[in-house]
Amino acid sequence: MKKLIIPLSILFLVYTIPLQAQINGKRWFAELSAGGCKSRGSFEMNRFYDPTFSLSLDFGYMLTPHIGIIPVSVSYYGFRFDKQNYIDNYWDYKDEYSRRLWEELLEEHPGGYYDYNISLQNYRDISTEIMTDFNALSSLWYVSFTPGLVFFSPELAGLRSFCQVGAGIYDTRIWIKSVTTYGNLEDEWNRNISFGHLKDRKINFGMLLSGGVEYDFTEKVALTFKLRYNLVFTGEKKKIAKIRTPDGLRFYYLTENGLQFHRFLEEKDMRVVEFTGGLKLYF
Repeated sequence: MKKLIIPLSILFLVYTIPLQAQINGKRWFAELSAGGCKSRGSFEMNRFYDPTFSLSLDFGYMLTPHIGIIPVSVSYYGFRFDKQNYIDNYWDYKDEYSRRLWEELLEEHPGGYYDYNISLQNYRDISTEIMTDFNALSSLWYVSFTPGLVFFSPELAGLRSFCQVGAGIYDTRIWIKSVTTYGNLEDEWNRNISFGHLKDRKINFGMLLSGGVEYDFTEKVALTFKLRYNLVFTGEKKKIAKIRTPDGLRFYYLTENGLQFHRFLEEKDMRVVEFTGGLKLYF
């Protein structure tokens, strides 16, 4: 990151001193754009979170009539939590989770797990009978900072195309709260509710590639339409093979390699494609 920012900063200072580069007398620009997006990545991202919108702000300076520098490029991305898919995953893989848990416990403690000598089948029967409900709430969003460069084609009747490249950091945050209810809901004395919480924050390096067109609506205002592609390097491919504790069930998923625990966003790199429109102000 430092290797990229330092030369860009030097280039910015060199060209801002003479103040000769411009487009029709316009040097500085600010752009605000918004739109929808699609994402691919880890199992959690593909199954439980759907992107809803993106909002970005770019602030830059024209080095030449066809090249600009963008020292500030900030974007916000919001995601919708697919609660039903999350709950379905819990119920669908519950038996597989229980089987794996007890196999590991019996392997480590052949004589039984501590003082409890109950079979796997009994455990599964009991847990199925007394569990009455599972619920979950979650939120996910991230903010990116990706300074870079923008390249413009020659203008034709107020219309020009452009390509923007950038690199920087993506700050992703997730919050999950799950509630498991045991016993008879109508009998408060026999009701037992367990809560599961996950708060996680990931800061990853990523790259931005964007292309589109802009049209001069007035002398200083242009309409922009563009397609943006974000590649965030989240895929560390670290997984915990063992089940260990029943409380962790809500963070386990059944993949092509079996039931595994995923640290959030670390299975695969995240890719986000945006379709946006906005306004650009030259001054």
